[in-house]
Amino acid sequence: MRLPQTYSVQAFKNKPSSSTKKAGLAPPTLTRSDHVGVVTEPRPSLQNLSSMASPERADNTNQLQITDLTKVLQLLKRHGYSGTTYYELGLFFGLSPATLDIITKNNRDDVKSCLRECLTKWLEKADKIQETKGGPSIYSLVSALRELEQKAVADKIDKE
Repeated sequence: MRLPQTYSVQAFKNKPSSSTKKAGLAPPTLTRSDHVGVVTEPRPSLQNLSSMASPERADNTNQLQITDLTKVLQLLKRHGYSGTTYYELGLFFGLSPATLDIITKNNRDDVKSCLRECLTKWLEKADKIQETKGGPSIYSLVSALRELEQKAVADKIDKE
């Protein structure tokens, strides 16, 4: 997993990223954490999902957002995931049983709604999944599907 480079705030002001200059990208965003600024590269578009399925792309610069919900649902549907095991998928994402129980209770007998709500909670980073599982990404989706023994679906997504 590639970690973002860390600079002091003063060093960032004086030294733009050489990779940013070469690629012709906008300057990276700067976030502040205590005394140190963390430089992260701009978030890529989701037009090419396959580039995000590799392990080295699982850092927080490639995380999925709530606006990616329909793309994730389409991706799962296209590759044959039925959604009937949404509860276990949610557990592998790092969602708590309490959260998944509420989803089940609120969407009785509607597997599609349960899956959608499970993915929504995952994309919203509920239950501190950012700290425990690294947050939502195509790679973490593929990993969860493999843990769920949905290897065929995971392999198809990984190859896309």
